[in-house]
Amino acid sequence: CAPVNQYGKSKLKAEKLLNSENSFIVRLFNVYGPEGNSVINKYCKLMPNYKDIVVYGTGMQTRDYVYVDDVVNALMLGMELNGIYNIGTGIETKVVNVIDMISNVTRAKATVRFEKPKQEIQRSKADISKIKNYWHPVVDLQKGIELTLRSYGWKPPNV
Repeated sequence: CAPVNQYGKSKLKAEKLLNSENSFIVRLFNVYGPEGNSVINKYCKLMPNYKDIVVYGTGMQTRDYVYVDDVVNALMLGMELNGIYNIGTGIETKVVNVIDMISNVTRAKATVRFEKPKQEIQRSKADISKIKNYWHPVVDLQKGIELTLRSYGWKPPNV
């Protein structure tokens, strides 16, 4: 672990303080879903209403997006397991690809503005090999986006 900002450093420090042989610690990657506040949630609110979407950076940066129900299932393992585990999908997805997926699902187009990045990491992908024997995500990104959209009242267009 080599955190690049204060946020990451504070998380690592807390992890070290809590780590014991009887602890269950998870490193959650980009969690999204109903009532969430992730970038996917924000885009799912904006896209169907044709509202502008702001991307900080080029949109080519990647993230590992994991659906909230999968995260809850992983957290339940804390009653049985000890150790430190990454909770994600193990799949990198570009931010621009997320926008395209939401657009394809909703059949809506929004104006995308690219702005100067905040302190931004370029790539993020969970190594879930340590927890794979006990847990794996079941909701893929496409399905998770559809579920998130529906949670905001979106209905699929008639075919």
